[in-house]
Amino acid sequence: MKKNICFFIVMLALSACGILFWVEIDCREFKLDFENYWSSVDTGSVVVYLDDQGNENVYTLEFRRARHTSKYYSDTGCGCSDVAYMRFSNSVDTILLFKDSFYQYDNDEELLEEIYFYSKDQEVYLNTLDKIGTEDVEIGDVLLEKCIVFEKDLEDTLVKVYLSPNFGIVKYIDTEGVVWTIKELDSSNDEIVIGDFEYYEIICD
Repeated sequence: MKKNICFFIVMLALSACGILFWVEIDCREFKLDFENYWSSVDTGSVVVYLDDQGNENVYTLEFRRARHTSKYYSDTGCGCSDVAYMRFSNSVDTILLFKDSFYQYDNDEELLEEIYFYSKDQEVYLNTLDKIGTEDVEIGDVLLEKCIVFEKDLEDTLVKVYLSPNFGIVKYIDTEGVVWTIKELDSSNDEIVIGDFEYYEIICD
């Protein structure tokens, strides 16, 4: 009983000093950042990549989802968070792009960007630390400027992924050193917006 009374007194004292506990905190609106470099094609659409020999690797967009923390309660371990992910796949391979931005109060956000490649015999994971800068990429007669580049140096090869705004992955080098380039750029590609995602919100308490 004494412990409870002491705890209550301490809480009152801290509150009197302007230190509040379990306060409801509103988060900003969902913010697109890494997603601006994702493909804006419709779910169910096909994206085709070609290697130097003309072989095709065909992927279908399965889904594009986003989750937003609209508010949270302090002193619970919670915070504001924007999570988004999208997945392309075929009978053999899967490409998953993932983003998580997290922050509390007015602190700077922590942004995590991830790219996964899965297949029968290989799995490659790249994240924010593997982002090396930007490069221009030519697709046919089109020059895509300032594509962001992720690069991972494996034991026997260098995996690289190039992403262009709204076109997503336009070029990548796999674990066997094969260069795959997107076959066509959709001329009707629109700027990606939150409405392109299966979107829902949560409260973290």
